[in-house]
Amino acid sequence: MRPHFPKFLQPLLLLAFVSVATVAFAAPPPPPHDVWLEGESCQDHDFTTVGREAAFKDCYGGAILQLQTQQQAPEGGYHATFRPVLKEAGWWEVRLAVTKTGVTNLSPFYLQVGEYRSRRVNGFPVESQYGPGGIFAWVTAGRFWLPAGAVSITVRCREWRRAENDYLVYVDALALRRVEEPQSALRWIAGPEGASAWQFEKRFTVEAGLQRPLLAVVCEGRYEASLNGEAVGRGEGWETATQFPLAIKLRPGANDLALTVRPGDLGGVLAWLTVAGDHGSNSVVVCTDESWTVKAAAGGPRPARVLGGPHVAPWGDMEVQPVTRIPVGKLPIPLKTGNLSVDLLMAVAQGKPRPEPRAYPEFDDYQKLGGLFCVEDYICWLPLEPERDQLDWAFYERNCQELEAREMKYAVYPWLHFAPEWVTKSELWEPLLCLRHGEPTWAPSIWSPKTVQLFDRFYGQLREHFGDRVREVFVSMVCDYGEVGYPAGLADWVVHSDHVHPDYWCGDPLARADFRAKAIAKYAGLAGVNAAWGTGFANVEAIDYPQWTAEAGPDFDTLEALPPEQRTQARRRWLDFAEWYLNAMVDFAGKAVGASRRHFPDAPHEIKIGFGQEPVKLGADYTAFVARSRQDQYTVRSTHGKLPLYFYRRFSSAAKHYGVPLVTEPPSTVSRDEEVERIFKDATSGTAEYFDYPNNLLGATDLFARFGRYLEGKHSLTDVAFFFPTTDHRLRAGQGNPEHLLAACGIARDLFDWDLVDERLVRDGALSRYGVLLLVEGNVIERDVLERLEQWVSKGGFVASASFGAIETVEGDLSWNRRVLVDAASIPAVAEAWPAHGEPAAACLVDVGSPEDGPALAGDWNNCESGHWEWGGAPGKITKRWSGAHSSVCLPVDPVKTYNLAIAVARHPGRLSTRAEVLANGNPVGSLSHTRTSIFRARVAPAQLRGQALLTVELDVDTFCPADNGESPDRRTLGVGVDWVKLWLAGQPEPQAAPAPTLRRELDTSLLTARCVRRLGEGATLLSPFGWEQLPAFVALAEQVAHAPQEFMPGRKGAPLLDGQRDGVWTALMANRVLLYNSTDHEVAKTVALDPDAVQRAGAAPPVRGGKVEVNLGPRSLASIELPQVRVVAP
Repeated sequence: MRPHFPKFLQPLLLLAFVSVATVAFAAPPPPPHDVWLEGESCQDHDFTTVGREAAFKDCYGGAILQLQTQQQAPEGGYHATFRPVLKEAGWWEVRLAVTKTGVTNLSPFYLQVGEYRSRRVNGFPVESQYGPGGIFAWVTAGRFWLPAGAVSITVRCREWRRAENDYLVYVDALALRRVEEPQSALRWIAGPEGASAWQFEKRFTVEAGLQRPLLAVVCEGRYEASLNGEAVGRGEGWETATQFPLAIKLRPGANDLALTVRPGDLGGVLAWLTVAGDHGSNSVVVCTDESWTVKAAAGGPRPARVLGGPHVAPWGDMEVQPVTRIPVGKLPIPLKTGNLSVDLLMAVAQGKPRPEPRAYPEFDDYQKLGGLFCVEDYICWLPLEPERDQLDWAFYERNCQELEAREMKYAVYPWLHFAPEWVTKSELWEPLLCLRHGEPTWAPSIWSPKTVQLFDRFYGQLREHFGDRVREVFVSMVCDYGEVGYPAGLADWVVHSDHVHPDYWCGDPLARADFRAKAIAKYAGLAGVNAAWGTGFANVEAIDYPQWTAEAGPDFDTLEALPPEQRTQARRRWLDFAEWYLNAMVDFAGKAVGASRRHFPDAPHEIKIGFGQEPVKLGADYTAFVARSRQDQYTVRSTHGKLPLYFYRRFSSAAKHYGVPLVTEPPSTVSRDEEVERIFKDATSGTAEYFDYPNNLLGATDLFARFGRYLEGKHSLTDVAFFFPTTDHRLRAGQGNPEHLLAACGIARDLFDWDLVDERLVRDGALSRYGVLLLVEGNVIERDVLERLEQWVSKGGFVASASFGAIETVEGDLSWNRRVLVDAASIPAVAEAWPAHGEPAAACLVDVGSPEDGPALAGDWNNCESGHWEWGGAPGKITKRWSGAHSSVCLPVDPVKTYNLAIAVARHPGRLSTRAEVLANGNPVGSLSHTRTSIFRARVAPAQLRGQALLTVELDVDTFCPADNGESPDRRTLGVGVDWVKLWLAGQPEPQAAPAPTLRRELDTSLLTARCVRRLGEGATLLSPFGWEQLPAFVALAEQVAHAPQEFMPGRKGAPLLDGQRDGVWTALMANRVLLYNSTDHEVAKTVALDPDAVQRAGAAPPVRGGKVEVNLGPRSLASIELPQVRVVAP
């Protein structure tokens, strides 16, 4: 079935595909509120309909109020009036979950709250973007004084969206929250009534060195501003502040600011001057208040007339302003954008009239505000050459001319995988064939010489038309969006195919012949092939793919159960196929780039790599492309911008080792908070060029102006790397990513910086860059890689491993464990190595699924998620975790007292009768009810506590995998859902609420050293007792191994300890600074200890002084300690 999306979503979704699993569009938890209204509940509106399509199923309530029409709006515009009933009069904060404003494909709208004026909402700051294509977001309208009773809140649309001749606004929800009266020094001021003009003046004093001074003015009427007698600017209007940079005009000492106002109906002006200092975000230097003077046409100066604060009626909350759009300026690395001609592609693909070439006045914003130097055009073969040799360049030519007029670079991203019909019926065409079904799809075969000839023909035509005007080429591949990989069906809504889905696309004869040839070459003949694979092929032509290609691949456990020789042969056969299938795409990338370079030898070339996962069938070996990029003369562009750092480091660790550049691009919409995080990740991952979509970048120009200075194309300096188990991952063919490795990387980033090294990088000598290697998973590793690990350790490396079972070669050789690690039977139990301590309380409650539940949990819990499916309510209001087979909650107790225990649990509706036992310190205390949701209750007596000051409540349950039942692609191991666990003293009433238990866990490094560490030559290994259920403990141990290795190996010097605090602040050591990112929504005071010797050993400029450095970071912001000066900069 083809995915269905409303028409307006399609251009928004035509972005680099990552994966359905990684781009989460579900509505976030609702913001705090006292009144909640669903958009579809509106009773007074003339919007089009209530949208209940599948695209909106994850919106609040599973539906939205929808306006989408080309019919001319009535006088005053289309409206939707909500009438919440307020229990009391007072100040209320109003927030809306609506389609974003300030975006080309969505209409701006007006909002009127109660008796306040209607105000245009366009470009206001947004939070928590969600929905299909990320089109929804929460917008804060402001704080308003509202009476008790029914209050009207009206959303009104009277403007077409710029990209289409229609109106489009969707309303998902409204949230109102009672707040305290807003406090502000800012005041609306006015002059004498009846005067036609007012002259306001204010003298103020500033110090030298102020950064980015900006004057903002809001006026009921027209105004002119001047500073020290020099004109600053002019403007009019009360809805949006106009901002003027004052960097040149502002001087140290006394300054005179003047505003000449010609008042409107009510009169009044608001003005404020902000600066950014070295140790914080923007601060107000001066603002309009009662200290200003005013003079009219006659008479001398007098005190200004104060009308009220910035929230006063009729204007409303003027502290809520559109995002500041100040120029980005020139950054150390280039910024570029794209997405041109998507409307042409969509129209032709859907059989609609071709749009006319048009002017692009927005390119002025791209250049002047965004600092963009290069724009990419999606030249799709489908609309370009509808009939053979009849090329229509008009649309693309106009785009090129528009960019050239502004001296911007014209870059092309050809979509050659979507070919016109005449091509697919010509002698030039050989398509990819689905191996399972033998059916073709829209993409050409990467094994056919005809495909390279087609590419050569296209690039020759491109050269003939544009010549050297094409400044960069982003080479087309054959995946859904022109990226590296095999077809997956994600772009079927763009260009439909009768047959496309994730699978193995190697069914054509040329692919089979190439597979046979590669196998014969590897094993020097048919006999070698049969011996390696355990097959009995009679001749070369009989060589075939392994039988597991009918599915995702072989089942790991099934192969594991085979007799040793058969297991080795089965593994080797699959790994040979996987390597051939993946390398075929790497080889094709080189041929495709070569076809373009024959015509554009001097233009930079890139290939794009997407997918948020790496199963074999998708065909994207990230490291292999980076390793080949220099030889094949292209740069890799990762389309994983804004995804977790894990994906960045899959590329950047390789780029750092091979000494090649890296470009990044986001998969979709990027919020302002995500943009700040992305800048940090790119600044510390060596990104050489930064691609972003126009709306993302133009909505965050102030953030780039603040933090873009850190984008210098240099990688961070780290001594620690996680190991990516390539062989094991490929043998688990249905695995998207090694999930435990992905989780460990996420946990670790708050404590220390790290790289990610796979087996190819180990073979190519990358371990020489690191002192510590962390193993989280990977039971099967190639023999030569294990030998290199052993050699590296003997020369001074340190391997720290989680407990995940023995490691063996593909042939089943387990001797590496005996030679390199301690005996697993000798390591201590988790409770010994990571003991928990706490203070018993009369009552405590663990809110399972909340961010604070971690210290109390042990065992195989799954990640936090919403519990609304089980317990109702809005998404995110109730949280839960799914247990695994053995999941525990630890609670401090007095061992001589008796307690009551309660657990809120939920079962899967199809597994109500499965076994689910509850144990207290190993003693059975009951079974869960066979109902959808229930509260388990039990009494825990001293006899069951066994004298222990810690109660471990264990859920011992039968588990299931949703994917095994065909319910979803979810391959997690699930038991029961848990909302909360409560414990209170027997004889006391059950509390409705209780504090979280006070628990702390500390690593026993002496015990770990004695029983887990093994010296090997100049290095050592540590086999920890911590498995996947204790990843936080393993990561904490890894942090100590990296920064305090002398505790485990006397005399060893560690990397500089810059972080080690779980406070939400990420740190990274660069050659010339320590860069910090506050990932939280609150201010953090961070202490960084600088050890000059350790910093210099790591390769950075040694600080002129050591010791502690205090850094204050605002929410979602960056700061740095500049080296060697030790100067703190908080832009």
